[in-house]
Amino acid sequence: MMRCRYVFLALLAILLPVAQSSGEIKMAFTTPFSQGVLAEQVEDYVKAEAAYDQAVPQARTDHDRYYSLSGRARARSALGRHADALVDLTAAAATRESKKHGWSFTLDRVHITRNAGDLVAASAAYQDLKKMDDGSRDRKIALLFAEAYLKRAWGDLSGTISLLDQVEVLLKEAKQLSAISKFDRERARARLGLHDYRTAKKLARNALSIELRKVGTSRRRPEKDWVRLGDINVAQSLIVTAEIERQSGKLEQSDQTFRLALDLAKKVGAKRETVQAYFGLVRIALAQNDILSARLLIVGAMLLTQEGQIPDLHIETIALVGETSLREDDPAGAIGPLSLGIAQVEKMRLTARPEDRRRLLSLQSDHYRWLLEAYLRTNQIWEALATSEALKARTLRDSLNTNDDAESLDSRIAQLKDLQRRLPSDLAVVSYANADWNRSDPVAFIMTADSLRFARIPFDILPQLLALLPTEDVLAAQTKDVDATRYNLGDEITLAGLVAYYREQIYCDHDQMNARVPALLATAKILHYLLVRPMAEQIAPYKRLLLSPSGLLAYVPFDTLRETDGTTLLNRHAISLTPSLLTSLDLAKRPEAVYQSPFLGFGGAVYDPRSYSEDIAGASNIKAQMEAVTAVRSAQVSGSRSPFAGWSRGPASNLAGTKAEVQLLSDLLPGSQAVIGQDVSEPHIRKMAATGALKQNRVLHFAVHGSAVPIMPELSCILLSWEGEITPEMPASRDGRLQIGEFEELDLRAELVTFSACETGLGAIIAGEGVIGLTGSLLKAGADNVLASLWPVSDYSTVYFMRRYYELHLLEGVPSDLAIAQVKRDMEANKLPGFTHPQYWAPFNLYGGRELLVH
Repeated sequence: MMRCRYVFLALLAILLPVAQSSGEIKMAFTTPFSQGVLAEQVEDYVKAEAAYDQAVPQARTDHDRYYSLSGRARARSALGRHADALVDLTAAAATRESKKHGWSFTLDRVHITRNAGDLVAASAAYQDLKKMDDGSRDRKIALLFAEAYLKRAWGDLSGTISLLDQVEVLLKEAKQLSAISKFDRERARARLGLHDYRTAKKLARNALSIELRKVGTSRRRPEKDWVRLGDINVAQSLIVTAEIERQSGKLEQSDQTFRLALDLAKKVGAKRETVQAYFGLVRIALAQNDILSARLLIVGAMLLTQEGQIPDLHIETIALVGETSLREDDPAGAIGPLSLGIAQVEKMRLTARPEDRRRLLSLQSDHYRWLLEAYLRTNQIWEALATSEALKARTLRDSLNTNDDAESLDSRIAQLKDLQRRLPSDLAVVSYANADWNRSDPVAFIMTADSLRFARIPFDILPQLLALLPTEDVLAAQTKDVDATRYNLGDEITLAGLVAYYREQIYCDHDQMNARVPALLATAKILHYLLVRPMAEQIAPYKRLLLSPSGLLAYVPFDTLRETDGTTLLNRHAISLTPSLLTSLDLAKRPEAVYQSPFLGFGGAVYDPRSYSEDIAGASNIKAQMEAVTAVRSAQVSGSRSPFAGWSRGPASNLAGTKAEVQLLSDLLPGSQAVIGQDVSEPHIRKMAATGALKQNRVLHFAVHGSAVPIMPELSCILLSWEGEITPEMPASRDGRLQIGEFEELDLRAELVTFSACETGLGAIIAGEGVIGLTGSLLKAGADNVLASLWPVSDYSTVYFMRRYYELHLLEGVPSDLAIAQVKRDMEANKLPGFTHPQYWAPFNLYGGRELLVH
């Protein structure tokens, strides 16, 4: 048996994708195996598979068997034969050699499971791969590429681009020019996902040109030459190019390019690429209302994805069947395939890590939305509401509900009917759906103790309503908003822009308030007309509302919305919010707690030790002023802080008012405690949680700096006492920032956690979840309710608000939602002179809904 040496760099392992060790490997191989290696290196996967087919039965040792099987697994994966590739991968893992070549084998696992659409297994393999990093450039590049591919597969396009930017630097340093085509193709996909068509087109054209030259042709040669000489990489480049053309509106050109890709993918036996070409042609046919062609093309995709092959594309195939049925006005025919696809998504979620569950649901959310629409069109309202609930706060509910079984439609309906039985006679529940989707009008479900109805949100009249507002200003607000720009809106103003503009009119500098009042009132009436008027008669008899927003509606201060006569929704109803209806039900099922203290407040944190004594010296005077706050006629409003203020440029500013605030509130409530100064720190709070001290308090009140980071929700936090300049060596437990994940680790059991801080009610808006932020982390940690803010708050108005609220709720026994509504109504009615503007009374919202339900 002939012997030789060969080297596979880790980078080439990804780019070819040949996954071998970056060091030299001495091995024996047969002539077929040698032919397979050579074919794989030039990316001729048809020849590679045929050669490995002969090599596998000729293998005499574990050594040869491992290399033959893993080589065939890679070839089959590249050709879209995913079920066969996974069988070979499992067989290779059973050999002793797989342990000796952990890096290369694990790299194979990442790419083969990812290509097969098993993103859960691919993510787990990537975590194993990271543990093997030896710091070398080749492995660094390999890890970055692997992570970039995974992030794109999970839908994290911004993260993908960030990683690819790092790869570009390393590739130039290593002079790996052969990697450029696949690198540009990957970047083009990411740019396409962000609707940057110009950049995506440039990158895709460059990748196609390189791939055509590699097979002996060029863009100047006839297209039939591309199919005759092309390989799988040419097919992939054609698909990316065609998809860019389709999304750019060039349907005829896109149709031609997809058909070239289809012919080439079939010729080289690339199943995944064949299916992707079918998908593109189906969407073009639907855009042209050619239903018959769409149906025929879907059959081609279905034949290649059924029976467990390419599971992610199979789910998408099923969704296209359902979407096509809806286009034919056959909603009943859409329910079956869409339900089947969703069942597969729910099954995949069971074994995924929490962060991967979130991405999976986000990627597949359109299936749920189409099914919701199908149920509404067939007047199956309970089924529609249950489908809507599947796209709300799922990660939070996973943590609250320990059931390990896949959640079914029937189980959600049963839970929703249980919730209905718990509704008191004075409460109406309103759950919005699809507010962040532009393929059908949003809908509002209205549930009371004896009925369930729904109302469409009439977005077709939005253009006429927008004529009442300065269009350029609304468009500018939409462009600036992170969540609005996720969609390719162009100059079309949608709900996202309207919400962003409304928030700008409410939260502004003090000297701009009066000038912005006319626009504020007009926008408040428009939003009321859209969001409340369609169900106004149904909710009119109920003095309490429990609202479950959808998408950007989570950022709307519903209290401030106004009827045409100027009456605010606040004066009609006491409003509470919930991440989802089933979240409130899970909270209601918690056992009652027994508390030893009514209130534990944290304030006066030492943010800047250098000036703390001087800054805090006025706290007693501030407290006296706050005790007489009803006489205060002007507010001191500070500007919005950077999410990273003080994180790398020194400490944040001290807040003397927060020390006075917690002292004032603890004095109000006998038996209360106040934690002041340096003790407002991560170590002290963690210690109180560990000893059970936090669980003894009915209310936990944090009067501190707060920070919401919507683009990176895991960084949202409250700022605690200064622990020193943050360095790479500083542990997360001592950086002075209690973040989302760290809150979730605390052992709480409070009736209420209050954030008397800035923007603590905000977070990232993610399909399938809603807002990912501090409120959800506190509910998960054990809070029954969270009181948080939608924008930065004023010291004086906040102290008045909190003091009056605690008097009503904790001393007089008024339910939380009614107490908060009363304080807001008093402020709106000028009972605190100088603070009638909604900027002062509207930011605080009560999240949870537990006490509204009958336990």
